[in-house]
Amino acid sequence: MLQQGKFAEAVAAFQEVVKQQPDFAEAHYNLGNACVGQRDYQRALAAYLEAIRLKPEFVEAHTNLGFTYARMGRHKEALLALREAVRVQPDFVEAQLQLGLEHAEHEEFEEAIDPLREVIRHDPRRGDAHRALGLAPSAPR
Repeated sequence: MLQQGKFAEAVAAFQEVVKQQPDFAEAHYNLGNACVGQRDYQRALAAYLEAIRLKPEFVEAHTNLGFTYARMGRHKEALLALREAVRVQPDFVEAQLQLGLEHAEHEEFEEAIDPLREVIRHDPRRGDAHRALGLAPSAPR
């Protein structure tokens, strides 16, 4: 359902799973993803936070929590969540990318360089990381 863009159906399905299995971190995480698809960021935050409470090292939940805070304009919280994702799993490319992009979006170019370089080191074909790194005035080309 999520991959097909049927977010309302996905929310209903994952709410039912969460109701039946409240300790299932992945269900809370997927509920958060469905809520993001509906742009219901407040509910997504609650779902991601619950997934993290249940499974503190859930790197994808930390990353999506940061992404969601960023969509809400909550820059400091976004950075905290994304840094935690990187701490949990330093080689998780998506967390590094989101951290670099969040810094670049706020013209914090010096802080954006290292995470974006890390993305490129792991996956040299990531055009989004190359483009963002190109925005940083002090980054070597």
